[in-house]
Amino acid sequence: DVLQLLAACTEPPHLALVTDYCASGSLYQLLHGPRPGGGCPPWTQLVSICLGVAQGMAWLHRHSILHRDLKSANILLDNGGNARIADFGLAKIYN
Repeated sequence: DVLQLLAACTEPPHLALVTDYCASGSLYQLLHGPRPGGGCPPWTQLVSICLGVAQGMAWLHRHSILHRDLKSANILLDNGGNARIADFGLAKIYN
């Protein structure tokens, strides 16, 4: 899925974006951070995250949006461990 933009403040000097809260951090943190008991995340969790990213990217492409910066640090994980594609700073709309 794609991280939802809930609100924006665009009046300088107060610039801010309000998005869904992703309490579980990023995919990068999951893959490279310390884990209780060590080891790797379960394969079932990783497959679920990959499917979520693929579905989100398919949605973006159906709507003519190129992300252009997809990486593990830009995949956030919500409370349920669902993937949310974030950081659209380099995104482009194509025809």
